[in-house]
Amino acid sequence: MRDTKQLLDDGTITEADFATKKAELLGQGPEAAPEPEPEPEADPEEVALRNAIAGLEAELGTHHEQNAYYEGENQQITQENAVLDGEIALKSQEVAELKVRYFAAVAEGQKLGKLHQLLHCDIRHINEFNCSRDVERIERAIAGWGADERMLLDVLCSRSKEQLLGIARAYETKHGKALLPVLKSELAGFLWDSPLPYLVRCLLTPPEELDVEFLHDAMAGWGTNDGCLIEVLGTRSAFELKYAADNFKEKHGKGLREAVDGDTSGKYSELLLAFVDAIPSRREGDKAEAEDVIEMYATSIHAGLEPDSEDCVAPLEGFLPEASEADVTALKKKYAALYGDNLLDTVLREARFDSMWESEGGRSNLRMLLLARLHDAASYGAVMLDHALKAGFLAGGFDGVDEKSISRVLGRHDKNFVFKIAKRHDELFPEPLKGRFEAKLSGDFRAACLGICFGANESDVSAVGE
Repeated sequence: MRDTKQLLDDGTITEADFATKKAELLGQGPEAAPEPEPEPEADPEEVALRNAIAGLEAELGTHHEQNAYYEGENQQITQENAVLDGEIALKSQEVAELKVRYFAAVAEGQKLGKLHQLLHCDIRHINEFNCSRDVERIERAIAGWGADERMLLDVLCSRSKEQLLGIARAYETKHGKALLPVLKSELAGFLWDSPLPYLVRCLLTPPEELDVEFLHDAMAGWGTNDGCLIEVLGTRSAFELKYAADNFKEKHGKGLREAVDGDTSGKYSELLLAFVDAIPSRREGDKAEAEDVIEMYATSIHAGLEPDSEDCVAPLEGFLPEASEADVTALKKKYAALYGDNLLDTVLREARFDSMWESEGGRSNLRMLLLARLHDAASYGAVMLDHALKAGFLAGGFDGVDEKSISRVLGRHDKNFVFKIAKRHDELFPEPLKGRFEAKLSGDFRAACLGICFGANESDVSAVGE
């Protein structure tokens, strides 16, 4: 029998088989497997680091997925860009063709621009020559004893406001003295009540300076020329009123508000003062207030004009002083749309606007001030001419005509605006303005007014010297 060592060496039995057999012979159970050694406790920092790494690996995987998606999108975009590049190339060719045409047009335009500059220079020199020629004609007209009214009025009544001011500057430059005092002296030979000197003063004075003079004249001495006061405060723009108010105090040593307050009274005075106080905040521009604001004012004004209302002026006083021309136009349209009536006609009908001091035809100062603001400037100019031509004895003209009002309307404004006033007159009133001038005016003043309004030239001024 071979020994155990030899059996183990030959591989006949294994160590495990030997150990098992030995345990059986000795009456012992199988040898228990050794217990595993306990694992060391994990380091918290290491655990946190491992978790962070795992999170970053997950994010990296997400990014890889997104990159794969965008790579697919980029391929599609690349294809679309290729299509767009083709379209751009086509458009670039069209642009190149347009550039050729554009530069050709620019070259032609430069030629036209040079021609325009030459023409502008020629026109400027012509205007300067006309000023010099007109100065010479005025010199001939006033040379010696008396004056050649025909020649003088042809120059003064056929030129625009800008041209007349240019003539006055040219005369002063040439002679070292102002033209207006010279003409006043020459015209002093006319009848003492002739309106022509006042008309010439209006023609040769800048509009903004005239407004300051009009305001002073309206409140100077005994009584008040309410028509003149209403004309300026009721129809001028915000810019014109600011200039007039500032220069009134500078020239006459008294604020405009103080002067108006001392010369007027009653509701009429309150409304005038509201206009004066609102001059710094008067709105300008072509854009009206919001529609809901305009509707609110229209509703308030309509309620004030109802027969049972306590105050018909207050709603209008709350709107008109600060309103721009665009606001007033929007108000009239909204009033007509809401109530089917013309606001101007309503003001004309309302008897409560009458005052104690009113001229012929029931034209109260309060009503006329409201109408001056509610009308546009050209329409109120036409209304002024209508009133002046039927003014009556007490309005300033012994022949029933207010020549000063006519002179202010025709002499202050440029000829183009005077043409608008004349056209508006014929739209508002049945008898044409030209016929009324011919019937109501006389002599040199009639000739001058016809020349200003209807473009009379030397051959047309047939009434001069009557």
